[in-house]
Amino acid sequence: MTRYIRFLVRFVLFRAGPADAPAEPRFLWAAASAAVLTNFLLDKGHVDLHTRFLFALMQVVLLGLLLHMLLTFRGHAARWGQTATSLFGASALINVLSAPWFVVRTAPNTTHPPTVAVIMVVVVTVWFIALMARTLHLSLEIRPAFAFLVTVLCLMMSGVILLSLFPLPTPTETS
Repeated sequence: MTRYIRFLVRFVLFRAGPADAPAEPRFLWAAASAAVLTNFLLDKGHVDLHTRFLFALMQVVLLGLLLHMLLTFRGHAARWGQTATSLFGASALINVLSAPWFVVRTAPNTTHPPTVAVIMVVVVTVWFIALMARTLHLSLEIRPAFAFLVTVLCLMMSGVILLSLFPLPTPTETS
């Protein structure tokens, strides 16, 4: 497990690529499970626990499905395991690192989120987008600018699909 954690740290610091990920199914399952768990814990928009869990699970399933479709389209379906392991693990690790900022940002006793917390959430989001774009660049063998465009489109598509399936409650529903 320490080998995998070392890989993840190197990966999120842009010192390793998806091809360096351990190609073992248990690491894929561990990374996907960690991503679901951290997505669940950071979801403050859905108050119902069942909906929060399904939303977190579908985030990971949808990302895995989009990755598989892209890799298959480019003729690199065999890279799916390592690419998915890398992105699921990175998502979980970045979620853990950003959790304190989400807690500060959504604290119930504040009327406006602290500026530093908002800036840190934006920085972490940009960091993950850059990480995903680099991963797609390496895995799909496409140009970096096109990988960035594909990343943004994938994240937007998954956001639209997820919010269509699991809409956020209106402020009056959460009171």
